Amino acid sequence: AIRSEIAAEQEKILPQYDDFNHIDDYIQNLPRLISEAEKEESVTDEKERSLPPLPKIDAVFISHSHFDHVSGLKKLIKLNPDVPVLCSRITLDLFLLRDSNYLKQENGDEIEEEEYRHIVKNVIYVENGDKIEFKDKECFLSFFHAGHMPGALMFLAKANDFRFLYTGDYTYYDITPFAGTKRFLEQISRPIDYLLIDGTAAQEEYGNVSDQFHSLILFLEQKAEYEDNVLIGADPSSLAISFMLIFWRYFRKLQLRKGYTKRPNIYVDMMVRKNIQVINHRYEYIYGPISRLIKGKANPFNSIKFRWFDRSDLEFLRKKNNIIISHPPDLSYGLIRNVINVVGRNPHNLVFLAGAIHEQPGMDLISGGKEIEFSETWKAPFRAFLINSFMPQLKIKLHADKIQLAEMIKVLEPREVCFFHQSPKRLINVVEYVKEMGVPKVSLPKKRKLLILN
Repeated sequence: AIRSEIAAEQEKILPQYDDFNHIDDYIQNLPRLISEAEKEESVTDEKERSLPPLPKIDAVFISHSHFDHVSGLKKLIKLNPDVPVLCSRITLDLFLLRDSNYLKQENGDEIEEEEYRHIVKNVIYVENGDKIEFKDKECFLSFFHAGHMPGALMFLAKANDFRFLYTGDYTYYDITPFAGTKRFLEQISRPIDYLLIDGTAAQEEYGNVSDQFHSLILFLEQKAEYEDNVLIGADPSSLAISFMLIFWRYFRKLQLRKGYTKRPNIYVDMMVRKNIQVINHRYEYIYGPISRLIKGKANPFNSIKFRWFDRSDLEFLRKKNNIIISHPPDLSYGLIRNVINVVGRNPHNLVFLAGAIHEQPGMDLISGGKEIEFSETWKAPFRAFLINSFMPQLKIKLHADKIQLAEMIKVLEPREVCFFHQSPKRLINVVEYVKEMGVPKVSLPKKRKLLILN
């Protein structure tokens, strides 16, 4: 367990690491360190092995706890056991909660793997609005909510007159219960010299988030009226929590204002429940109404309309008027296969696969497939109404799209934009779009270099 005494030790950790020296050196020499675009070359295994070792690391910042951002953390800490880890309390909780090797040790008296001990020992908790200043320099780190998921943060690094902003994965607008970046950008002085920003969905346009949720809810209300079942494929768990709260609030208001009597039960899998347990424990670090509701003993997560399920308890699938939220949306593994095997057979039921779909059988299904092939020996007919086919423009994701990217650039006025989480091929049009907004330089990380895209 993470002990509260850690906070008292944080002041002892920071001064040991040269007061921002390496970050400062990097930022001051950034123009020299950036390599211009070169011809594509295949990199052999031998060349990969001969790459120089990592430089000395003063600290590690974890923006949030999703796998693609923490998967190498244990290995990094093994090589650098004394390095401080900067992250929010929720991020560390969720990292430990989701790590299967850690969970195997949870009933023991001690944590056996020393990497976990080092992470917990060296963590420096940072939250929205926190600022770390460094001695004898005009340098600091500031942290702000990034939307996207519980505990997600972006950080601003200022070294003398150079401003560097790393967004992590972000959403510009609020999506219940997560506060987007919009309400915090006014606290950041501009222009930003270097903006390192999530490009996952930079080439897509989702439209207005509220309108998208409203369209989905109209489908759900119709199905509730006839007591049909609905399956929502949502990954990660953060999006499932957003769906839960927004659906619950909508049907609760119908009940209170119009005497609505057909409120559906909302079922979520146990992984989502674990995330909710962290939110309940750390509610004061969640921005906005949900924090006040939990504090005020009006916690919506305690509603009788929320139910949990696992593999041993699927009898509820025989009942009517349920909204079932599970993962992953591409149906590539997990309990959602058992759910859609039942829900998908009934033409009166509704299915919506939210989030990214890159694997089978989800890809076949949204392309018009009438049968789900889970394996060579397991196939199931699909007769339910699939929103993805009927209304392909309905997209709800916890990554910022092109519209949100534009808002970030308008406010921050960056001199250079560097994307991560995306390939150059998919960013060609985005680069032109960003240039038209007045950004002179756009780049992409590539094998210890930066690929300049314009």
